[in-house]
Amino acid sequence: MGKLFASTNLSFLWGLVPFFFTCFVIAPYFVWKTTQGHLQKAQRQLQELITPRLGVEVESDPEKETLPDGEVKYWWHLIVHNPTGTKISGCYCKLVSCRSQTKLNVAMPKRGMRYPWSTRGGSSLSRATCTIGSNSFDVVDIAICQSDEPNSFYTPILARDQYRSFPQFPLPPGTYRLDIEIGSDDLDFQPTLRTIEFQFHGGFDLRIKDITE
Repeated sequence: MGKLFASTNLSFLWGLVPFFFTCFVIAPYFVWKTTQGHLQKAQRQLQELITPRLGVEVESDPEKETLPDGEVKYWWHLIVHNPTGTKISGCYCKLVSCRSQTKLNVAMPKRGMRYPWSTRGGSSLSRATCTIGSNSFDVVDIAICQSDEPNSFYTPILARDQYRSFPQFPLPPGTYRLDIEIGSDDLDFQPTLRTIEFQFHGGFDLRIKDITE
């Protein structure tokens, strides 16, 4: 009788082993694993907030400007985003290289040239650098078409004696590819590089797209 009782108790205790193993080993492990996953996600999110970087996209539609004399200009822009939790000062946008895919013998925009940051509307006040606030954006002028010169599009540059965008480097119909760098003069982080393709068919028919690989 005693042996049977002892055997029954032993079987009962062995039956509790999976329960205790689940409660004191498996469950704490899953809690720890879940907590680690949340911590790692929080760390990644924090890192994204504090790591300086700039995002870039081509604005889908150009902006029309009508001057008092009736001349019409269309301005094409890049939108530069700051997705981080802190402002980024000294932001710049500059040309790294420019090449014609149609092998035209024309004067191309110069390497190292900086594009003007626009207040939109084209010919109004522009800036060589800017400060982009946390989770905010700013706008860069990258191309101009004018009604009085339908066979060329222009690259906007800053005048030396005034803070205005004005057209330079007329380019005839054709396909052009520009490598553009967006970064900061004030903060040390990896600049953003983009390859932008310009397809110009004359008039206001200028098509711009990001072909970065």
